[in-house]
Amino acid sequence: MTEARPPHPAEPVLTSLVLALLGDVASCERNGDEARHWYRRALAAPDGDRAHDRARAALGTLPPRRPDGGR
Repeated sequence: MTEARPPHPAEPVLTSLVLALLGDVASCERNGDEARHWYRRALAAPDGDRAHDRARAALGTLPPRRPDGGR
């Protein structure tokens, strides 16, 4: 008889709304690169809801990235 292995723990999943809110926080802190990261993750999240619209709209209002990578 073989010993049963415990199942792998489930990876934490953040909802698209939480990801969009993290983008909002980064945007308020004037960290455009981080805001873009969270908004793009929100758009990639499987649970669309209205958070996808929120993230898409917020991405459109962020200032363009500077070529030198500055904020």
